Amino acid sequence: MMKESAIKKNLDLLSEFMRYAFDNPEVLEKIPPEAEVVILPVDDQELCEYNKKMADRMFSQGKTIVLVKMKRPKPLVPELELMMTGTVKSGGRLESAGENRHGVGGESPPRSKG
Repeated sequence: MMKESAIKKNLDLLSEFMRYAFDNPEVLEKIPPEAEVVILPVDDQELCEYNKKMADRMFSQGKTIVLVKMKRPKPLVPELELMMTGTVKSGGRLESAGENRHGVGGESPPRSKG
């Protein structure tokens, strides 16, 4: 496994673990303050083996290791809704498509009568 790939996957796992720990703070009370947490993803055998070897190296250096088994997080698909379209005018103000003050070529749009 490439180191860069393992780092990215481990960051995703760590993010999910921290989200879980935020919702379940009692899990953090079970981890000694000096411990290194190593996550073993049950659904990614290659990363699991990579992380086990990393944990073995840290353990052989005398570090306290806590192993956490968990599933890899599913990619989040954000729910988005486009609220407005437009362009940014000089000065940073957003001009929506309906606010356009000038027609093509800088001409003023026709005014409605009434």
